[in-house]
Amino acid sequence: METEDPGNERRQGGRALDRALDALALSPKRPSSRAFPLASLGARAIRFAAPRSPSRRDAALLSSAEQLGRSLDRSAIESSALREQAHLILALVSCHWAEDDELSHPSRDAALVAAIAFAGSASSNARAAFAVEDRLIGLLNDRGLGDDARASIRTLVSGVDVASLARSLEPALERAMAAPLPLARARGRTRRRGAKRS
Repeated sequence: METEDPGNERRQGGRALDRALDALALSPKRPSSRAFPLASLGARAIRFAAPRSPSRRDAALLSSAEQLGRSLDRSAIESSALREQAHLILALVSCHWAEDDELSHPSRDAALVAAIAFAGSASSNARAAFAVEDRLIGLLNDRGLGDDARASIRTLVSGVDVASLARSLEPALERAMAAPLPLARARGRTRRRGAKRS
């Protein structure tokens, strides 16, 4: 009987996020990410928020987003719809992490910023079809999340333009990224940075 390697599952979860963002031109190495300002903000946030061990469900959703991203070489209209679907899948994954009270407060706030940013890059009809706004509205009264991040939910559902939404999200993300991290996670980040330098 075969057994699964939890460490391998963790590694695959992290790679799944990287592959999805790269397929959608949202990698920091991809200059074209500037063409999608809200989604690019969401990519920054989701990278910060990502838990060390994404669930199988989340990894599967990230794989779906990647596959959609790999299909973006079709017609402009179809590519736009595929990109919108992929962004909404990333919004759903981000919502799940924002709801997870086992994650740190900064991680949950960053996940909420990511969810709002990815949702804001899609149309209201598409958000309704994916039930993303319902998930976000459900987080409005979650006191484990920062006030400014939750306030951005109202900004999204009020139907403001992309630039205004980005302006409301940027400070919330900056605060989340500047907040002290739990020691275990901070050590993990230090190891990852060290690995890159070697």
